[in-house]
Amino acid sequence: RPLHVGVVGAGMAGLYSVMLLQSLGISCEILEAATNTGGRVRTHYFSDVKWDYIDLGAMRFPGIPIMDRVIGKQKWSLVNMVAGQKNAPIKLGKYYYTAKDGPNTITMYNGIRVVGNVNWKEDPFKFSKSRGGNVPDDYVTTGPDV
Repeated sequence: RPLHVGVVGAGMAGLYSVMLLQSLGISCEILEAATNTGGRVRTHYFSDVKWDYIDLGAMRFPGIPIMDRVIGKQKWSLVNMVAGQKNAPIKLGKYYYTAKDGPNTITMYNGIRVVGNVNWKEDPFKFSKSRGGNVPDDYVTTGPDV
């Protein structure tokens, strides 16, 4: 009897699992209670005013080769597969780390609060191993926009 797998939830983990199963030729079905896919990942718009929104869930998908299965331009990437199922294009926008000209932007992580634009290369949130975090120092000092 052929194998048929049920995947509970159409969040990122569920969608990615289905993509992997399908790429292996395994029959599967997504079981999702909500009317939308993506789980907690979505953008909430407060109004039609530019920049008046908040991203919820996953905050950033870096454009690096290991992420091609998720955001790549290939027809088999997760974003393109979801777009194909909805018959609507999914548009990936630029992610902004701070508010535009944000002297009043408040960024907080692990109880450390920074007001104004964050200089990520100075590692104010102590991500680097040398400051007690888990991220190799080379990655932190390079900054997020490489």
